Amino acid sequence: MSKRSQLSGHLLCLTSLLAHPVLAQPGELDPSFGLNGLGSFGMAAPAEAAEAIAFQSDGSIILAGHTEAATDTTAWVARLLPITGLPDFTFGQGGVLTVDVGQGPERAFDVIVDAQDRILVTGFAFTDSLPHLFVRRLLPNGDVDTSFASFFGNGTYVDLMSQPSAAYSLVATPDGGSVAAGVLSNEAYRIRFDGTGVATYLGFGLSASGHGATVIRDQAFSGDSVLFAVGDGMLADRDVLLLTGGSAFFAAAQFGQNGYQQLDLGEEEEAHAVAVDDQGRVLVAGHVGGNFMYDLLVARFLPDGTLDSTFGTNGIIREDLGQAFFLGKDLQVLDDGRILVLVNTATAGPTPIYLRAFMPDGTPDAGFGTNGTTIIEVFPVFANGRGLAVQDTCRALIAGLRGYPNDQNALVAAIQLDSCGMISTGLPTATPSGFQLYPNPSTGEVHIQLKGTGPGPWEWEVLDLAGRVVLRGRFDGGHAVFRADVSPGTYAVRLRTGSEVRTHLLQLVR
Repeated sequence: MSKRSQLSGHLLCLTSLLAHPVLAQPGELDPSFGLNGLGSFGMAAPAEAAEAIAFQSDGSIILAGHTEAATDTTAWVARLLPITGLPDFTFGQGGVLTVDVGQGPERAFDVIVDAQDRILVTGFAFTDSLPHLFVRRLLPNGDVDTSFASFFGNGTYVDLMSQPSAAYSLVATPDGGSVAAGVLSNEAYRIRFDGTGVATYLGFGLSASGHGATVIRDQAFSGDSVLFAVGDGMLADRDVLLLTGGSAFFAAAQFGQNGYQQLDLGEEEEAHAVAVDDQGRVLVAGHVGGNFMYDLLVARFLPDGTLDSTFGTNGIIREDLGQAFFLGKDLQVLDDGRILVLVNTATAGPTPIYLRAFMPDGTPDAGFGTNGTTIIEVFPVFANGRGLAVQDTCRALIAGLRGYPNDQNALVAAIQLDSCGMISTGLPTATPSGFQLYPNPSTGEVHIQLKGTGPGPWEWEVLDLAGRVVLRGRFDGGHAVFRADVSPGTYAVRLRTGSEVRTHLLQLVR
């Protein structure tokens, strides 16, 4: 039986109109992105996670993550369209490229775009019985850049140490190279690459100085090209370690104690993100606590490595907002000095993502969300944020996952930063007063009828409830027809213009 005949006579239109205002307020999901501010996609595997996010010069959104199946884990890079967050079908297969490095599992943890729009992704890959740090460079269109690390081939550097290694952070350097950082066995580990992928090992020697097992989780440059790296080390308990490298990427003795600063609040502290503001002050985000009770930790250090007493309480913000787990995962400093912190929680029910906004002095930004808080819920499943990036002065994007442990999809959320209007889609600014859907059960077709007229073309999309676009098209005038060649279920039909998004729900039943 054909799909058309299966669907004939089984179309029902739910007439609730979900119309979004022209402007999203600061801290609200941006309705011009995905389905009401959320985008989600899955592959032919039980679980996917987006770990990091970056942008090309035309605004294209680059994601990196991994897909877990029963027998393998594969790293991938995806490209989304700048405004809507829809997959860019000119990139890879359906907007996604797999990153096959070795014969075993791979995971991608970070991605950057360099000054030439080339994409670099890092993580670890099992090329033998152990995981090894890798960096792959792609050309702007997604093709492998064979000029990078040509000794190894396939545009990919793979660490040759006999110990296990992984990279969790990657930054571009001012000279066209990059630095990957993570862990080698139990030692903080960095590798510097020049523009051709030639590698130089950069160690910290922290184990020898009594810091025990150490790991680097994030890096950031200051305006004077000093590279800061943040992670943690195990002494009596786990403490935050903030380290520097000068122009040669070695310890800068003028910062803290011979180039590193240790933050020990007498509990377990763990750092996941670092950023530098335009005054050279260094911000660190993570968590503090113990016995399965952890609070958000944000600290700000002056350029000499001392805590900034003008920030928070003696340089530190500690809060939980009523959550047993309130874990800082990433942060960004905006041009005006405000601070965004991505926070994860853990609850018995659906787990939301928090985005906290602070003023430069560490007080909550009352003009953002609800007293400086945006809560992103993907009911009825849990959500987890992995990466945060600011696309422009209007919007921040969060990369992560949604779902259950064995049934997860990659998630992207877009949050409005300022009352600067919705980002233009390039479609005509004249808007219809609304639209109606008229299903035709005998043909399996759905008619879109505008209420009012205006110059075309208009853009329509059909999305499933995970935010994935399953059908799309454009039309001139006031009428369009599409065939509902999709499986039974609930869908959103969205009409997009330059200043407004309107959505109807459509349910297909047998």
